[in-house]
Amino acid sequence: MLICTDLRCDGRQNPRAVATLKPDIGWRIESDEPNVKQAAWQLRAALCDTRMAGIAEDWHESAWQEDPNSQLRVWPELAGLQLRHDGRYIWQVRIRDQEGQVSDWSRAAAFEVYLDTEAAWQAAFITTEEERRCLRLRRLIELAADDILVDAVLRATALGVYDLELDGRPVSRDRLMPGWTEYRSRLLVSTCDLTGPLLDLGSRGRSAAWLDVRVGPGWYNGELMAQHGRPVYGERVAFFAEIELSYASGRRERILTDESWLAAAGEHSYADLYHGETVDAAHVPEWGPAVRISQDLTVLRMHDGLPVREQEELPVARRIITPAGEVVLDFGINISGYVRFTVWGETGDRVRYDHAEILDGEGNFYTANMRSARNTIDYRLAGGGEAETFRPRFTFQGFRYIRLLDWPGGPEAACPGQFRAVVIHSDYRETADFHCSHPGLVRLHQNIVRSMKGNFVDIPTDCPQRDERLGWTGDAEVFAETAMRLGDTRLFWRKWLRDMAAAQLPDGGIPHVVPDILTRMEDGVLQGYAACGWADAAVIVPWRLFERYGDLGLLAEHYPMMRAWVDYIRARATDGVLWDTGFHFGDWLALDAEPGSYFGATPNPLTATAHYARSVELLARAARVLGRAEEAVELAELRARIGCAFRERFQGPDGRLLVCTQTAAVLALAFNLLTPDQRGAVVEQLLELIDAAGGALTTGFLGTPWLCEVLAENGHLDRAYALLLREDYPSWLYPISRGATTIWEHWDGIRPDGTLWSADMNSFNHYAYGSIGSWMHRVIGGIRFGDPRLMGRELIIAPRPGGGLTWADHALDTDYGRVRVRWEIEDDVFAVDVTIPPNCEAELCLPWSGRRLHLGSGQHRHLDSK
Repeated sequence: MLICTDLRCDGRQNPRAVATLKPDIGWRIESDEPNVKQAAWQLRAALCDTRMAGIAEDWHESAWQEDPNSQLRVWPELAGLQLRHDGRYIWQVRIRDQEGQVSDWSRAAAFEVYLDTEAAWQAAFITTEEERRCLRLRRLIELAADDILVDAVLRATALGVYDLELDGRPVSRDRLMPGWTEYRSRLLVSTCDLTGPLLDLGSRGRSAAWLDVRVGPGWYNGELMAQHGRPVYGERVAFFAEIELSYASGRRERILTDESWLAAAGEHSYADLYHGETVDAAHVPEWGPAVRISQDLTVLRMHDGLPVREQEELPVARRIITPAGEVVLDFGINISGYVRFTVWGETGDRVRYDHAEILDGEGNFYTANMRSARNTIDYRLAGGGEAETFRPRFTFQGFRYIRLLDWPGGPEAACPGQFRAVVIHSDYRETADFHCSHPGLVRLHQNIVRSMKGNFVDIPTDCPQRDERLGWTGDAEVFAETAMRLGDTRLFWRKWLRDMAAAQLPDGGIPHVVPDILTRMEDGVLQGYAACGWADAAVIVPWRLFERYGDLGLLAEHYPMMRAWVDYIRARATDGVLWDTGFHFGDWLALDAEPGSYFGATPNPLTATAHYARSVELLARAARVLGRAEEAVELAELRARIGCAFRERFQGPDGRLLVCTQTAAVLALAFNLLTPDQRGAVVEQLLELIDAAGGALTTGFLGTPWLCEVLAENGHLDRAYALLLREDYPSWLYPISRGATTIWEHWDGIRPDGTLWSADMNSFNHYAYGSIGSWMHRVIGGIRFGDPRLMGRELIIAPRPGGGLTWADHALDTDYGRVRVRWEIEDDVFAVDVTIPPNCEAELCLPWSGRRLHLGSGQHRHLDSK
């Protein structure tokens, strides 16, 4: 058996909107034989009929491509077939392995090219005549009576966020469309397949249906903007759509947003991401003609990320009457999403509830850490005796609990079965499993996964609950490697990095948050950007993407942004090498901060210069792989000078650092800022600092991601395990002892005595410290990627047991297939079972003997002894 499966174009299966004539393509290989490698591949394609299923003309074949990679391949030249705008194509692939065996053609996949040029758009943005925060729009979709509908697609965006229904039924799984971008530069257009819902009309004896659109402020002009001192992107919410109907005869019909649509105030009298929704279900719209508003169409781009979708529903885990006498429903875990409920009652009866992450030390509902975010749903019933089911459309909350404030018959009358918590997040494919003999580590891994889900709602946020929920670059930078292992997030990061590039300032500076709503002018000075470790995401995240996926295209696309950021630092660093100017968050929330302060004790010139060195080093590597040889040499020389300046400023004559903090030592070691003969002294210094803290960490956002890595790579794996497995405060496992189901912002969000950190900054769903997940995967699970230029085909299997663990089982779903490593220790024998997918190979490093073995694809088992 040798077959190609999971064909993808532009990273997606059968996409309806590929905005390039040179898309990347990929496939997986399945085989029942071991040691299978692809030697070459061939593609064939044809114009597709209107259903994107049948062949409209003959196949066109490419030449055989002598190429071992089956991911991120560029669409080849096909004689007689050129991709074009609005073209629909069907394609197949086959491969030849290293033994000369040729597979059958794969099952067909399809895609549609839709270039996002201004000329492609014919519709207009429409809204109500009076300015409103929430509105409804509708259009009657009438099908031709003398033809057969075979395909219907809607392409839509909004100034705000929108929600779709056809004939009163949802037609899309997507939520909060079109998401949040740098709206002045990039406004994304999503696609929605209407074929099934429209064909369903015929089964009900109908040929027309109303398409209803609800539009709310979302990120576009809600109070999120005003909260952070920035004007809204625009004053008016509006909607834009083009609907294309294709018939069996070959006829195509387009329905565009214009004055023929109807518009009205919706049932939402209020909606806001921070504060919730106020809804009157009995509201009767007063329809009138929609009006056009002027909007720059050059900013429209086909959606290049992952849509936000409903992922799972959670029942009520328990109903609580708090000491304060309030009815609280507990859904068991901390999530991002909303509550769907079903209710019966009279017209005007009220359902009102708010949200919280925790109960306080006395067991009462706790919302102080939400700050100004009200997170309240206020729903008035339509009445009439029918059951009413409601879900919010224009908001989401971070929560585990809801407090019932109003309910028909009183909060005590509510039945837990009437409620479901709905988890939403960007629709990435989960790719990692991790289990081991230590239940606390399994729980920690689960909490990391949940915090990623909770903070990957269209952008990588810091937290999902309080009046913030911003795309903080520092949090994203430290968590990116873990995120790329937990989920197939290449497209998620692609979208966000394009917004980062759009937000980059003319001087090369990178905002604190992306999309940027914090950069501002104060006293004639631009503020809110260019902090070390945060803005370095401009270099680090593109490089992480290359390491994980081998995506040279994205690396090349973002190289100018990466270079401009390094040049920004260089222009402000003393002598071009010591970055000792500007504002920095530093080792944020480190435990060695002064009482009441968020800023760790490690001086900013040290953390800034260390991150400057790292960004220059990664940029030099990027220059090399992109063929920019002269730049690579120049940057390597700059990196050497930065290292010298660092040692002159921060190292004493005995080789130890003059700055005595754990993070200072960790960064100096992790970023290779010391000469080989100096490393030992700083390692010893780090161990002393850990001992002085009672065997605990004191690191913050910048030091923590590297702490275990530095210890393990410098001969102290046992100390790394000791920190990881520590259960007393402060530690990764301490929050679990306090009932945490996600990662906390603070090591002591809930202190051992039950008191809480200051409410002004105390999120209980904050993934930054979850960056330890990648270390758990690489060191305990033992799966690493080799040379990124091989695009994931080369693996290093090197589990390093310790901490008393007796077994671990880690699986990672790569682009090429599922890699699995399971090891166990019994009677002083280390046994490891390894699965390598087709077209991959691995080097197995046995932990006790040090033996190295080459593994091809297939199943392997090896033993090791001391």
